[in-house]
Amino acid sequence: MEAADDIAYRIIDLEDGFRLGRITYAEFAKPIKLLIPASWIKRERLKLEFDDQARVSYLRALAISSLIKQVSKVFNRKLHLIMTGKYPGELIEDIPAAIKKGPLDSISNLTCKRIYTTARVLETEAAGYEVIGGLLDIFWQAIEDKYASNKRRNGVKNDDVYKYKAKKVLQLLPDGALASRETPFPDRYQQLLHVIDYVTGMTDTFALTLYRKLKGIALPS
Repeated sequence: MEAADDIAYRIIDLEDGFRLGRITYAEFAKPIKLLIPASWIKRERLKLEFDDQARVSYLRALAISSLIKQVSKVFNRKLHLIMTGKYPGELIEDIPAAIKKGPLDSISNLTCKRIYTTARVLETEAAGYEVIGGLLDIFWQAIEDKYASNKRRNGVKNDDVYKYKAKKVLQLLPDGALASRETPFPDRYQQLLHVIDYVTGMTDTFALTLYRKLKGIALPS
């Protein structure tokens, strides 16, 4: 799974750079073609494609297939080390394409210089930290309030502890996220894991919309 992520993000990020106009087709094709066995590329097919976007999609698919084959070979060769916990690195670092100044190195340098450092990307990343951190803070504070209330329920009036806001916020979590029939109030470590799982599973648009609503920046329509 780690290798799949490494392959997908490196190639797709480069494709996104072309789609957004940050790099040209020639800049995309140069390192990508080095990842693909020459016999795989049908030059007639490239010429027949009606635009550069179609050519990029074609080369991207071939590059990913080639990287999968390379990673699979390393996996089989290193399986005994992996299964005994003695494999120290990452699969993608041991494939031929990952040699220093090789095609993957060129792709990483290109994306870092021309794609990752654009103002739009940096602004999006900075906003993402605020949104993700903000949502975790909101839900975790609600759990803290609930936990404090539960500790004091035995014969203690808790209206001032179990805050109305916390109750409503926790009702936004999926059913079973914080409790079950067997364990009505799981320990806070498990609760935090459920909240992290919920927040990290959100799409960007949903997370931003929910954050704005919970912060009072935008009201539900």
